Amino acid sequence: MKIGIITFHRADNYGAIFQTYSLQRFISENICDCQVIDYYSDEIERKSKFPNKKNYNSLSTYFKSVLMFFIYCGRHKKFELFRNKMNLSNKYLKNDLIKTNEIFDSFITGSDQVWNWNCTKGDTAYFLDFVSANKKKNSYAASFAISEIPVCLQKDYYSLLNNFNSISVREKKGVEIVSNLLKREAVLSIDPTFLLSLKDWKKLAIMPKTKKKYILIYQLTVTESLIDFAKKLSKKTHYSLIIIPNSFKYFLKAKYLFKASPEEWLGLFYNAQYIITNTFHGVAFSIIMNKPFFVEVLANINKTTSRIENILDAFNLQDRKIDNRDLIHFDKKIDWDIINEKINCERKKSLIYLSSLCAGSNNNNENLI
Repeated sequence: MKIGIITFHRADNYGAIFQTYSLQRFISENICDCQVIDYYSDEIERKSKFPNKKNYNSLSTYFKSVLMFFIYCGRHKKFELFRNKMNLSNKYLKNDLIKTNEIFDSFITGSDQVWNWNCTKGDTAYFLDFVSANKKKNSYAASFAISEIPVCLQKDYYSLLNNFNSISVREKKGVEIVSNLLKREAVLSIDPTFLLSLKDWKKLAIMPKTKKKYILIYQLTVTESLIDFAKKLSKKTHYSLIIIPNSFKYFLKAKYLFKASPEEWLGLFYNAQYIITNTFHGVAFSIIMNKPFFVEVLANINKTTSRIENILDAFNLQDRKIDNRDLIHFDKKIDWDIINEKINCERKKSLIYLSSLCAGSNNNNENLI
């Protein structure tokens, strides 16, 4: 039995590459032979190319993008090296994907935002439209990244998902979407990054050279409230600040790391005293590594807040949100024993679900939720 995974593995994004690595490794080590389909999506590849002036409304925005492109060129090479740690198939373009039916006995799309139309620009390969047999179509922890499907896209989503053998999603909102749209139940699964243990991630990590205690900031976008909170926490604890930035906006006295490799990123999380983030995988790895963290939930970023809200609900960590700029609860302890027990329980559920796909059997979704 051989499974093929299609996801955003070619995106130079820490969360995207880690979820791909962990799902492929978990299946390969515990269930059956598994490869990541080395699919070159036009939309994903476009984001890593030199900026085209036609795509920008102003010269200032264009030149800012050019600057970011050169800054991240070095990081791209490090991501390419990490991708070599995965079991990758041959390279496939959209029109060639149909050939994979001769190689794989079953397919999985996920995790990540593979069903977010805005993210993929309607690339239906992530809905497994190239797979010839419906019984081979499955998902694991796939994310719509939105609370509801726009009316104008509901027919498209229905036709693409209705013939899936098994559907597993990452958020409760995803379960609701599948129920409302398809009149069937979906499995609620933990993000693949939780499938590997802290010990597994530590083995991959490259630890930072600094001996100073620090607060790590990992952000999707920078906000004044997040920076203000970080300043206050740094002043309160006397810890320095390290920032893994994705954009320029507000600056503060800190060490900025633009080119951290995936392994260095893991080491920075592992050694941090506190983590401040506004990303889903920033929260996920804070939990995996049992690090006290604070998360700012961004209200208007493509309506993707359900992903973060869901993970906070799942682990009863809603009190870690930065609702204001005060530090009233900054020293509140997290009961990591309860959290780790929950992770182990969810990992076992995922093992059962994924094993059923490798066995080629139809699973009973309601028994796995």
